[in-house]
Amino acid sequence: MKRSPRTLWTAAIAAVAIAALTALGAAQAPDTANASSSDVEAAVRPIAPNQPTLRDGSSGSAVTTLQRLLTSRGHDLDIDGEFGSSTESAVRDFQGRAGLKADGIVGPETWNKLVTSVGTTPASPAPAKPLPPKPSASGTLTHAQADARLRVAGVGSKSSGGCSDRNLWKCTSFEGVHARAIDVIVALKKSSGCPVMITGGTETGHSTKGTRTHRNGYKIDISPASCVSTYIKNHTTYSYDRGDALVRTGTIGGIKAEYARESDHWDIKFL
Repeated sequence: MKRSPRTLWTAAIAAVAIAALTALGAAQAPDTANASSSDVEAAVRPIAPNQPTLRDGSSGSAVTTLQRLLTSRGHDLDIDGEFGSSTESAVRDFQGRAGLKADGIVGPETWNKLVTSVGTTPASPAPAKPLPPKPSASGTLTHAQADARLRVAGVGSKSSGGCSDRNLWKCTSFEGVHARAIDVIVALKKSSGCPVMITGGTETGHSTKGTRTHRNGYKIDISPASCVSTYIKNHTTYSYDRGDALVRTGTIGGIKAEYARESDHWDIKFL
């Protein structure tokens, strides 16, 4: 029975994955364990152009395949099926090393280079990311600890006063914030691939109604930029009208939270 191009592509990628596991001493399937890189090249070269063109904003199984191939070449990526800024950066790096135009768009030439580079010397491993500071026994962080976690994830923060004193309303402070509140923002950044800018934390000036408040470290405010706002709306569902904002609920990056769209920011509370 003839195999379709999609079937051949899947078989080739399976051979690549098993070859990688073999190098690590993992168990291997008997029918593909002896597949050589030349075998993979022969099978994949004519099929790669049939793969979809991928770029920033793409998602799905083809992106997952792309991320696995890039990871096998030494790039540090989350295999989440979402083509965000980290994946685009890895694509550009690979394209530059492969002598291609480093435009971050994965077309036939990039697919071919990715699959035919199997078995060659991989790119230098990405430098290890610094470990985020551990929270206190109560699950809260100091401002410095929270800020370090956010910086590692590429999340920025700003305030009208350019300060971090939690006793001044014009500052943006993370002093006493729950680690989980920071995790929500980091997960949003990683999942969306969008720029995320924090505008409010545990500083005074926020509502004190209830117990899960800004002051008590449960909430973070972010700027409602187009990219991240669209992502939140597409990955959450309407929950209720809070009076001052419509509240949406959803699980992003494995963390459930409420996202309330106030007049000039998103008010985010972990659940």
